[in-house]
Amino acid sequence: MNRGLIRVGPFFTLLVFLFWGGQSTFSHAVEIQPQDNQHSGMVTDGNSTIYPQNRLGNGLYRDNNLLVSKTDQMIIGSQPVKGTESAVYLFQGRDQELGLGLVNGENEGMGRLKKVGKEFYEFSNYEIGYQRIFRILQGRIVPVLENLRTATGVTLSETHAVFYHITESSSSSNAEDNAKPKWNYRFRLHLVRLGEPQVVTLYQLPLEDQNAKLRISWKNEHELIHRKRDGSEETLNLQKISPGMF
Repeated sequence: MNRGLIRVGPFFTLLVFLFWGGQSTFSHAVEIQPQDNQHSGMVTDGNSTIYPQNRLGNGLYRDNNLLVSKTDQMIIGSQPVKGTESAVYLFQGRDQELGLGLVNGENEGMGRLKKVGKEFYEFSNYEIGYQRIFRILQGRIVPVLENLRTATGVTLSETHAVFYHITESSSSSNAEDNAKPKWNYRFRLHLVRLGEPQVVTLYQLPLEDQNAKLRISWKNEHELIHRKRDGSEETLNLQKISPGMF
């Protein structure tokens, strides 16, 4: 009799195999997103969470609910749209380019995010009455004058951008006829240099029109053209109004 050898049956051998094989599989599942100095796992960003950090296909969560995850995007940060349940998030694509995406708030309808150039994005949701502007600046999401509810109309030159918001609206109608009331809108322009954080509000330049959307375009590096609803035009010299921005 060989006292150094313990004989085991095939059933015990199978149990040992399953135990060690199961341990290996479980360990692999746990370490599917290993942490290192570039991947800290779960990252808290305001009232949201990003998991896992710095990986394509990661997700943006709020209250343990997945808001968005796309296989070709690596989510870096997020920013709530003030006054709403919606959020804008910053991502890096497979091409290493940065972009913004939108998560619409529950019961807020279908908001939209429009890209303007490389730096600006316009958020609009007419069902809840919000228009806001965001920028990608120095690798971060920057809300632009986030207290404005009607900010829109980003118009770019090679070096600058302007946008506007409605400050006042009024209507007039003749009680003796059934014509629709005529609306008049007042606007305020804002000016920025591309790539720089400063925003200058051009208080000296109030604009009016019967159209709720300003038709403006750059004439040259210093001047804008405002085309009114009645067909007339006016030229606005921004360098004279804000020389420090040029």
